[in-house]
Amino acid sequence: MPLFWLSLAFLSGVLLGKLINWPLTIWLTLAGLCLLFALLRYFLVRRFPALASRPLALPSLPIPYSLLLAALFFGAARYQSVQPEWTPGFIAWYNDRPVEYVVEGVLVQPADERERYANLRLEVDHLRDVKLFRLISFQ
Repeated sequence: MPLFWLSLAFLSGVLLGKLINWPLTIWLTLAGLCLLFALLRYFLVRRFPALASRPLALPSLPIPYSLLLAALFFGAARYQSVQPEWTPGFIAWYNDRPVEYVVEGVLVQPADERERYANLRLEVDHLRDVKLFRLISFQ
């Protein structure tokens, strides 16, 4: 049963990481603090068993809440760690810009032809503004 709760927290963290676009270091710091709190609680409960009683307002779960929060933050960190960097060196950075571009490059793999479209794998050499490209090509 604890694996279910940890998996649910991790997947919820992936959704939270998509909604809140914080840097990876913040998510890892929050997860580390939760783990530190869980270790502190573990050692305090071993030293002072009277601290193990839970408040009546919180439902009892098979694992501590701090570990659930750590799994949540690790899920968000995992989501942020696999996101590409959106810089001008990344071709998708030019999507939805007010300026149209012409992509010039070399076909790296044969075209993957489908019924209504073809997927192309290009090695981009140049990226030029359409207006500038038209001026150069007609002269």
